[in-house]
Amino acid sequence: MSAFENTAVLLLNVGTPQSPRPGHVATYLAQFLGDKYVLSLPWLFRQLLVRGFIVPFRAFTSAAKYRRIWTDEGSPLLVHSQNLQRGLQSHLAPMRVRLAMRYGEPSIARVLHELMQAPPSRLVVVPLFPHYSQATTGTGLAELMRCMARYAFMPSLHVVEPLSALPAFHQSLGEMLRRHAESFQPEHLLLSFHGLPLSHVHAACGAGCRRACQAPASPTSRCYIHQCHLTSQALAAHVEGLPFSTAFQSRMRGSAWTSPFSLEVATSLARQGCRRLLVACPSFVCDCLETLEEVGVEMREAFLGAGGEAMKVVPCLNDEALWVSTLSKDVVAGM
Repeated sequence: MSAFENTAVLLLNVGTPQSPRPGHVATYLAQFLGDKYVLSLPWLFRQLLVRGFIVPFRAFTSAAKYRRIWTDEGSPLLVHSQNLQRGLQSHLAPMRVRLAMRYGEPSIARVLHELMQAPPSRLVVVPLFPHYSQATTGTGLAELMRCMARYAFMPSLHVVEPLSALPAFHQSLGEMLRRHAESFQPEHLLLSFHGLPLSHVHAACGAGCRRACQAPASPTSRCYIHQCHLTSQALAAHVEGLPFSTAFQSRMRGSAWTSPFSLEVATSLARQGCRRLLVACPSFVCDCLETLEEVGVEMREAFLGAGGEAMKVVPCLNDEALWVSTLSKDVVAGM
């Protein structure tokens, strides 16, 4: 048996409700927001807040949003993630390529159990999050290690992260940006990243960090804000001459979050005379509620309502052919 034949690749994504029904959405929200890596509060207070207040009030409104983007095949996030898995499997055979979700199904515990029926000697883990945060990559790896502790044999582990540091990421997304900019002819590019509480950013940077700055840093910097601004600069180079802005979406009320806020930037651009806005969401590898509904519906309505004439959202990488082929090469090169 060759080294490749005894290697498994595990793709990690965040997860999705089983269906857009309020009950399934409530179950997903309770699991997601009940995670200490997502909501950094003492266990009892976190459970009371999530199950007693947040989930009862958000389940029905979130379910309505999920219904707007749900497809006949199911959840877009799950469908696109599965297509990516199949694409990588075709490039990486005889390695086994599997997909697991931090919340919901297919769960990390179940997928790992299946893999360990014929234990790989090496496990290559690919968190599908372009930029490191404890609420995405951090919690996914923590759950993986918790599940692996159940087994007597521990494969050699290699983690591919952050994705934004891989040539495949910038090459593939940059090419998509270029194509869409040529066909749409925008006046401005908005790069909308997922927001984080500033407390998460500061904790990852280390003791003494209380900054939300844009100072130079390497692509593997622990600072989430640094990683996002570096990604913006790299992607904007593919549409040279087009003005661009970096902003953050999906914030929760009650604490300080990364800023400026994407919805406010989009409406401000419209009021300043921007008529055609191109938006990309580099924090997401696969299209999901945040890209299809929050940006594709809510942000578009706000931009048009503030005086804009047209807004185009660049799809996520999903299983785009160049992305699948270049990512498979980067995975092999890093082994």
